[in-house]
Amino acid sequence: MSRLPVELPPMTLERRGSARREIFWFLVAFAAMFGGAMLGLNLLF
Repeated sequence: MSRLPVELPPMTLERRGSARREIFWFLVAFAAMFGGAMLGLNLLF
Protein backbone atom coordinates (compact mmCIF):
# COMPACT_ATOMS: atom_id res chain seq x y z
CA MET A 1 0.00 0.00 0.00
CA SER A 2 1.49 3.31 -1.07
CA ARG A 3 2.02 6.17 1.36
CA LEU A 4 -0.74 8.75 1.40
CA PRO A 5 0.17 12.47 1.37
CA VAL A 6 -1.91 12.95 4.52
CA GLU A 7 -1.44 10.98 7.72
CA LEU A 8 -4.37 8.80 8.64
CA PRO A 9 -5.62 9.04 12.23
CA PRO A 10 -4.94 6.03 14.45
CA MET A 11 -7.50 3.27 14.04
CA THR A 12 -9.15 3.76 17.42
CA LEU A 13 -12.47 5.08 16.12
CA GLU A 14 -12.99 2.54 13.35
CA ARG A 15 -15.92 0.98 15.22
CA ARG A 16 -17.85 4.24 15.66
CA GLY A 17 -21.38 3.66 14.35
CA SER A 18 -20.13 0.72 12.33
CA ALA A 19 -22.97 -1.67 13.16
CA ARG A 20 -25.56 0.61 11.59
CA ARG A 21 -23.22 1.32 8.67
CA GLU A 22 -22.52 -2.39 8.14
CA ILE A 23 -26.27 -3.16 8.12
CA PHE A 24 -26.85 -0.28 5.69
CA TRP A 25 -24.14 -1.41 3.28
CA PHE A 26 -25.28 -5.02 3.60
CA LEU A 27 -28.77 -3.95 2.53
CA VAL A 28 -27.33 -1.89 -0.33
CA ALA A 29 -25.21 -4.80 -1.55
CA PHE A 30 -28.11 -7.23 -1.16
CA ALA A 31 -30.44 -4.93 -3.10
CA ALA A 32 -27.85 -4.54 -5.88
CA MET A 33 -27.29 -8.31 -6.05
CA PHE A 34 -31.04 -8.99 -6.02
CA GLY A 35 -31.65 -6.39 -8.73
CA GLY A 36 -28.88 -7.85 -10.85
CA ALA A 37 -30.30 -11.35 -10.47
CA MET A 38 -33.79 -10.18 -11.40
CA LEU A 39 -32.43 -8.31 -14.42
CA GLY A 40 -30.47 -11.39 -15.49
CA LEU A 41 -33.51 -13.62 -15.17
CA ASN A 42 -35.61 -11.16 -17.14
CA LEU A 43 -33.00 -11.10 -19.89
CA LEU A 44 -32.66 -14.89 -19.92
CA PHE A 45 -36.35 -15.74 -19.99
